[in-house]
Amino acid sequence: MATSEAETTGRSKLWHLLSEFYLDETMTPQNLSRIAARCAESKYTLAELDVIMFRELYPAFVLNYWAPIGEWSPWSEEEVVARVRKYRCQPTPVRWWQLFIWGDWSRLKRQVKQLRLRRELAAH
Repeated sequence: MATSEAETTGRSKLWHLLSEFYLDETMTPQNLSRIAARCAESKYTLAELDVIMFRELYPAFVLNYWAPIGEWSPWSEEEVVARVRKYRCQPTPVRWWQLFIWGDWSRLKRQVKQLRLRRELAAH
């Protein structure tokens, strides 16, 4: 999945934000709402957000789930970018353990959709 340097720069903040899903802690409703608001402001469609989450971030961060003591504190943006660049060329099939984040991810996508709809209605 090759992307230009400009596209990487545009995605890096979103990669950093979405990497919170891979931390070894429960996603709070407040954090989910904060992340959804930022995703709603992004230029990416819901389908593109799925690609970012499961094809770009998942290969780089899924092993955090299997660590005896996973990472709890957020990674820096530089760490996230380095890991995504390192692992995104390695095909990683969707696995059952993606279900660990699927519920939160589905809620986030619903919130993004609602926020974008409200923004669109407010513009008219």
